[in-house]
Amino acid sequence: MDSARQVLRFSIPGSVLLLHGVVCYLLYERFQGVPLIDASALIQDNITALIAVVATIPTGFVIYQLYYFKYEPVLRIWFLPWRGRLVRTDRGGQILRTLPSAQLQQLEDIFQCKIDRERIHKIVPKGRSPIKKLMFAMGMLEVDGKTKALEKKARREAYEDRWYTHWDVLRSAIDIAALKNNQVKAEYTALSDIYHALGAARTAVTAAWVGVCLLALSHTWRGVDSFDGALIGLCLISMLTSALWFVLHVARGRTWRTASASLRFGLRWIHWQDGHPPPETTDQPAAR
Repeated sequence: MDSARQVLRFSIPGSVLLLHGVVCYLLYERFQGVPLIDASALIQDNITALIAVVATIPTGFVIYQLYYFKYEPVLRIWFLPWRGRLVRTDRGGQILRTLPSAQLQQLEDIFQCKIDRERIHKIVPKGRSPIKKLMFAMGMLEVDGKTKALEKKARREAYEDRWYTHWDVLRSAIDIAALKNNQVKAEYTALSDIYHALGAARTAVTAAWVGVCLLALSHTWRGVDSFDGALIGLCLISMLTSALWFVLHVARGRTWRTASASLRFGLRWIHWQDGHPPPETTDQPAAR
C-alpha cells in the first residue's frame, strides 16, 4: 500500500470521530442551557490540539483495528445462547459461486481446496421469542447444511475454515487475473477501500457517541449537569448517531454490491479470454 493511500485510509476515521464528537458535544451542551457560542469556545481554543490528536494516522489506525477486531466469520455475542451458530456473510463464497463451473474446478485444482457450490449460511428463522423475531428482522445469519449439525466448537472451526478458504482463493484469483488485466484488480481494490472506510467510519461514529455519553454521564453523576437536560441531549445525539450509522451502513452495502458485480464480471471475462467461451444458450428472442 502506497503512502498516499495509507494517509487517506487512516485519516478518514479520525476526522469522522472528531467531527461527530464535536457535533454531539455541542448538541448536548445546548440542552444544558449553554449557548452554542459559549459551548464552542472551549473547542475553538483547543481545535488545533484536537485535530493533531484525533484526526491523525495513529488514531485512524486504532479505529481500523477496532473495526477489524469484530470482522470475523463467527459472531461472538456473549449474551446470546447461539455461540458458534451466528455468522458473518461469506462474501468470498458469494462471488466464487457465480463463476462458471469450469472456472471453479480450475481454481480447486490449482489451490487444492474445496469451494462450496451452495450457500453455507441462511437467515435465522423467525421464532416466537422476541430475540428471534429481532434477529430475523435484522437479517442475522446462522450456519446452514451439515455444518449446523456439528458440535459448537467444531461448527465454528468448520465455518471459519471455509470462510477463510473462500477469501484466500478469491484474493489469489484476483492476483492471477491482474497479471493479464490489472484493471479488474485496480477497480476492486478502490471499491474495497471505500467499503472498509465506510465500515471504519461506522466504528468512529459509534466511538464518538460512546465518548460523549460517558462524558455526559460523568457530569450528571457529579451534579455538574441537570438530569433532564442530559436525558434529552443524550436522546437527541443517539438519534443523530443512529441516523448517520444507518446512512453509512446502507452506503457500505451498496458499495459491496458494486464491487462484487464488477469483480464477478471481470473474472468471467478473463476466463473467457483464456479460451473458455460462455455456454451457448438455446433461448429464443422474445417475439415482438
